[in-house]
Amino acid sequence: MTRDLISDPGVRYVDTHCHVDLYPDPIAVMREAEREGVGIIAVTNTPSVFEPMVRLADGFSKVVVALGIHPELAAEREAELRLLPALIDRTDFLGEIGLDGSSSDAQAAAAQRRVLTEVLRSAAAGRPKVLTVHTRGAVRQSFELIGNEFQGAIILHWFTGTARQIEQAIERRWWFSVNPAMIETAKGRTLLESVPPESVLTETDGPFTRTASGPSRPVNVVAVVEYLATLWRCEHEEARTRILENFRRCTAGDAGSTALHGAWQDTLLRNAPAEISGPLILSAIQELLSSDRELLIRDVNERTITSSLAEHLRPRFPQWSVDCEYNRDGDAIKRAGARSVLPDIIVHRRGAADNLLVIEVKKSNSREPDDLDLEKLRAFRRPPLQYQAALFLKVIVGPDGPGVQTIQWV
Repeated sequence: MTRDLISDPGVRYVDTHCHVDLYPDPIAVMREAEREGVGIIAVTNTPSVFEPMVRLADGFSKVVVALGIHPELAAEREAELRLLPALIDRTDFLGEIGLDGSSSDAQAAAAQRRVLTEVLRSAAAGRPKVLTVHTRGAVRQSFELIGNEFQGAIILHWFTGTARQIEQAIERRWWFSVNPAMIETAKGRTLLESVPPESVLTETDGPFTRTASGPSRPVNVVAVVEYLATLWRCEHEEARTRILENFRRCTAGDAGSTALHGAWQDTLLRNAPAEISGPLILSAIQELLSSDRELLIRDVNERTITSSLAEHLRPRFPQWSVDCEYNRDGDAIKRAGARSVLPDIIVHRRGAADNLLVIEVKKSNSREPDDLDLEKLRAFRRPPLQYQAALFLKVIVGPDGPGVQTIQWV
């Protein structure tokens, strides 16, 4: 079970976490998904059901089977770990695996840790794997066991962690899979607002989640994509292709090109001031690099680039105004000291002394020294303007673009 799913031109959507074998009629579910162009990662709950699921999926080109041992079955099925060596090289996908903290049973928790530790050890021994990971009630413990250096892709299935844990996952370049149940809850919707579009995948967790017509089926990821299109303020087709591209990068073992991910991303998240959500800024910049890449490659005017970045920032700061070259401080001309100043982008409240963020954007081929922009930003941080945060962003333009050359909080 290799990554060939991503090269199938008939795959239009993807369900990265579905318990196909637990439907009353799994063949009908797979036929429907095949007909509608939905690729499926069919997770398994114990190693002993991997082979039967492989046989069940035989002939369905859009289904790959994952080898798993569900954390809630870990204590009962720990002995099945003996099957891992013979099976693990037959698939590039592992799941459902992980930890579950919903029980107070200490012995069960210890078994879960032993099982996950062994699965991770086995996964690290061969070619890189794609893991779909259960972390309910045990996010911190799961993150600690997986660590920072795991050589593979981590998909956080139905994630319910904190804002800080979301940031940690993004820093590690992990993925978040979204199902129909998540978009129906306030907590799920709030979580999705903090996750960059470039880190999102879709799932159903069927048949355990439900829609109005019954248990979720792989085709129900279409409704999830529709919700994400609304959240991201784009057309359904754009959201659909973005998620497929995310899946391609995930399964290719690529956390993204240096344009979308790299040292600059880590710098942005690590040094973000407490007043600003680093992931929100990151997702806006990544959207600029992916959706508006042609602007940077064509080396258009800097004002066009800053205007596009402002457009990506607006939906992420709905309670604020996001303006380009706004030259007013209340009703007066905006000044830093004796000089009038014209910021590239500001996040503020018009007519009030409530200034959140100022951004200066510069192209990589500019001949002006960066020190001029940095000093301008320092002036915005000082009275009378007193912006809470300031960011310098130097984007790579021309044939070497798109990308980020320099990013610095001031």
